[in-house]
Amino acid sequence: MRRTIRCATAFLTWLSNQDLRLADLTQADIDRWLFEHPGRQQVQDFLRWAHRRHLTGDHEVPDRPKDDPHRWWDQADHWAHLQRCLRDEALPLDVRAAGAVMLLYGIPITRITELTVTDLSDGNEPSLILGEDPALLPPAVHRILRRQADQAQPDSAVGRTTGRTAWIFPGYAAGTHRSAATLARNLRHHGLPAHPCRNTALLALATDLPASVLSETLGISTASALQWSRRASRDWNAYLSARSAHHQSP
Repeated sequence: MRRTIRCATAFLTWLSNQDLRLADLTQADIDRWLFEHPGRQQVQDFLRWAHRRHLTGDHEVPDRPKDDPHRWWDQADHWAHLQRCLRDEALPLDVRAAGAVMLLYGIPITRITELTVTDLSDGNEPSLILGEDPALLPPAVHRILRRQADQAQPDSAVGRTTGRTAWIFPGYAAGTHRSAATLARNLRHHGLPAHPCRNTALLALATDLPASVLSETLGISTASALQWSRRASRDWNAYLSARSAHHQSP
C-alpha cells in the first residue's frame, strides 16, 4: 500500500511538471511515464481508482514482465560485479554477502533475507542450503558469508541490541530478518540491481545444469527451472554466438 501511494504521488507530481490534467491524460502519456519510470506499474491502481470516479479515461498499464531474461549483464560485467563483492572493502559487508549469493546462484532477495546461520556450513567443503541439497560455496564467498553471519546483530530503531541472531541478515525488530525491500534498495544503491544479477546467474547456471538439478539445488519449482533452461538454450546461447561472431569479425 505504501508503494502504491508513493507511486501515485510521484505520478501526480510528474503530471504537474508536464502541465497535464488527469482529465486530459492519454495512453501516450501513460506510455511515456512508464518509459521514463521503468518498473512503476503500481500506477495502475491509482488510474483504476481515478477512472471509477470519472476523473480520467480508461487507460492500459501492461503488467511488468517477471524476470525478463533480456535484462542481464555480459560475462565480463557479471565477473566484475562478483569481484567487487568479493574484494571491495569499501562496500558494506551485507551488500557484498547478498550480492555474491545473488550473482552466483540467482537467488531472489526474499530468499536471501531468510537465510539463517544454520544454513551456512563450514568445513573442508563449505556449503549453503538454498534448496533440497546444499550448494557448495567457493572459499571466497564462504568467507564473506561467514563474516556477515559472525558480525550480524539485530538492529533496533533506538540503537543496537545485544546478543546473537539466527538470521544472517537480521532486521530492525528483534527476532526478524532484514526487509527484502530494504536489502534490494541497498544493493541497487551500490550498483547491484536485482534483476540483472539474478537473470545473468540463472541463465549461466541453466546452461550448465539440468533443470532437475537446478530445481533441487536452488529450491525453485521444476516448472521455473525448465523455463530458465529453455531461456538459456534460446537466448543465452544465441547471445554468446552473436558475441563470438562479433569479436571474430575483422
